[in-house]
Amino acid sequence: PSLSGGRLLIVDDNHINLMVAEGLCQKLGYETEVAESGMEAIAVLMSTQQSFDLILMDCEMPDMDGFETSRSIIKLQQEGRLPWIPIVALTAHAVPDKIHACHDAGMVAHLAKPINKARLMATLKQVLRDPGKGSRDRA
Repeated sequence: PSLSGGRLLIVDDNHINLMVAEGLCQKLGYETEVAESGMEAIAVLMSTQQSFDLILMDCEMPDMDGFETSRSIIKLQQEGRLPWIPIVALTAHAVPDKIHACHDAGMVAHLAKPINKARLMATLKQVLRDPGKGSRDRA
């Protein structure tokens, strides 16, 4: 994927947060698709013909939170039902325990809300440059 564009799936149950993240990603040259729940995110991933380069995942969602959603996506990837796509946590909780929980769930990086264009760009470039490593200290 290009470092100045690509295809992103943004998952957040808060419509305002979703619109802000989508707007910032589009300003940075990314094509976006959105999902407002974990189940919707999995449905989008399973039904899309065009793969995503990265997933921005809200952690605090009702029913199926971002941790459970990430674990489910990774399980589908391990089963060969989905291509590998790095998942970046998008959360208001920037405390060490929550950051650790993000990585335990398989997320490769952490981006604290409220996000801004500069931090979003730095995180996306870092993860897309080296998707296996991510940026474990970004908050």
